[in-house]
Amino acid sequence: MDQLNKGRDHDGATTNDAWSTWLSRLFCGASAPWCASVGTNGDGADMQGLPKLSKDVRATVDRVLAEISPRLREISLQIHDHPELGFQEKHAVQVLTKYLEEIGFVVERGAFAIETAFVATFEHVPANDKPAANKRPVQIGFCSEYDALPDLGHACGHNLIAISGLACAVAAKEAITKHNLKACIRLFGTPAEEGGGGKVLMVERGAFEDLDFCVMLHPSDADNSQSQALAMQWMDIHYTGRAAHAAARPWDGVNALDAVCLAHSNVAQLRQQILPTDRIHGIITDGGQKSNIIPALASAKWIVRSATTAQRDALVERTVACFTAAAVATGTQLDVRYTMAYSNLLHNKVLSRLYQREMEARGVHFPSGPDMRAESMGSTDFGNVSYSVPALHPHFYIGVPGVDTHTREFAAAARSEVAHTFTLRAAAALACAALTVVEHPHKLVKKIYKEYLEEKERAGTDEDAIRVDEQPAVAKASAPVPPPTKLRHGGAEPAVHCTTETTPLLQGPPPSYDQAMGAPRR
Repeated sequence: MDQLNKGRDHDGATTNDAWSTWLSRLFCGASAPWCASVGTNGDGADMQGLPKLSKDVRATVDRVLAEISPRLREISLQIHDHPELGFQEKHAVQVLTKYLEEIGFVVERGAFAIETAFVATFEHVPANDKPAANKRPVQIGFCSEYDALPDLGHACGHNLIAISGLACAVAAKEAITKHNLKACIRLFGTPAEEGGGGKVLMVERGAFEDLDFCVMLHPSDADNSQSQALAMQWMDIHYTGRAAHAAARPWDGVNALDAVCLAHSNVAQLRQQILPTDRIHGIITDGGQKSNIIPALASAKWIVRSATTAQRDALVERTVACFTAAAVATGTQLDVRYTMAYSNLLHNKVLSRLYQREMEARGVHFPSGPDMRAESMGSTDFGNVSYSVPALHPHFYIGVPGVDTHTREFAAAARSEVAHTFTLRAAAALACAALTVVEHPHKLVKKIYKEYLEEKERAGTDEDAIRVDEQPAVAKASAPVPPPTKLRHGGAEPAVHCTTETTPLLQGPPPSYDQAMGAPRR
């Protein structure tokens, strides 16, 4: 591993030796006695009855991350400085998979028929393992993301998510090898989180179904072990009317832009009666070409979010009713297309406690009670993973309090050495949490799965709720746009045709970024 880290300095970084020494102190506690301050009841368990990770395994994780930090920093900067949109992340995949192959992972590129997805696998079974026990290795999944945002680049810090997953996988690999632990480590390279739903595709294609659990990290302006993420539905709406000269014969036109504007107004009225955790937001993507022509076509993109998938689907129906009312009022034809759905995030409380304990041992203080979950109103395709297997998706602080993701300020912060250091601290904690399960599978695997089933039941959902082709019902009615007349008097039936169309994401290769996001009508 040493040959990967010789003499690399980045943007005024300290020397490799000094940097590694400083990180070693951060992780291992050479200057921080709190690193060992994990509560115990005297039998190798904490106050909540969860078994503890051995000190030797924890020390291995901390040492490995300190050693590979320069290489991880290099990879992070390469991804940050070469931003790629969803399903186009070829450079990021090459950088990540090249390193994984160098250190002994078996890498499958183009996994699950997605060009920029990959799976890197490493399994260790002790030589003295007893086949009669018929116990499979603990199956651990880590996730890396690496897609960027249009115009903003890595303003969601996916370069840090990429190396956090990588750090966890490498540290876990070295630990299970050195300490002769039985486990299978998988790192999933997951493209197009920013609206493309890479993990949604991977869930539907069975990527995570063999795992005992799957975990990942996300950078933020604060540490939180149970960050929230809302269920979300993307919709494209298109209104069709009839063009006419806006001055000479406006009465012959049916104004599609009026319908889009009225839809926005209708939704604005709806917002007063929705839950505090609900969000509805949209933009006009096509409002016509010339101001003296009544637009025959107009389009908009909408996103609906709620705390759960069931609440989201109910809110989608109410939102579509607003769209339909606009079509009725303007005499236009409405086409509603559902493009992608994300589930809300289910956090496994057992995994959360293990991670929180490791972070607290590294000096991080977490709130308790109702304040434990961050009040984030974002969404992630990892929510769909959390309905498929036990999962955890903590947020970690990167040194910029009060700076939101999806801003240029956060993009700059994601490139800093401070953010890199905090990323490795969180990765060390998450790797140690996962390895605790590996050390104590008989005490934790079933406990984690039981909590997963209970959490799904509390959410009032089942496996069918995560399918991207499971769309809410939409009232359907149709009447053709009436032919032009010399003068239209009252009495004509309004033209409403509401259709439901889901982007076919489950068969064949994934869509391009523009297809997944829905390119504006030209």
